[in-house]
Amino acid sequence: MPVIQMAIHDEGGRMVARLDAAWPDLGVFVEVDGRIKYDLPFGDADPGLVLWREKRREDEVRRITGWRCLRVTWADLERPERLIGLLRSLLGSRAA
Repeated sequence: MPVIQMAIHDEGGRMVARLDAAWPDLGVFVEVDGRIKYDLPFGDADPGLVLWREKRREDEVRRITGWRCLRVTWADLERPERLIGLLRSLLGSRAA
């Protein structure tokens, strides 16, 4: 089972992310992206800046943990068989 809403901290103890789902033992995390985050950004940030911040956040999580990331959308969640296939492919033999 995944760890839901897992906090990731940097070397100084600062929380850099809260992951939607993670399998720490398998070195994989999943982030669910909704389009509204990019279409209607919070504050005065334009969508390009919101996307850049999200990319940097993911890069930081991967740097800290060494894990791989699977980004999914709400549409992916509506097709669980496809999502399971993507996860199995990403996990490969680690999940066995």
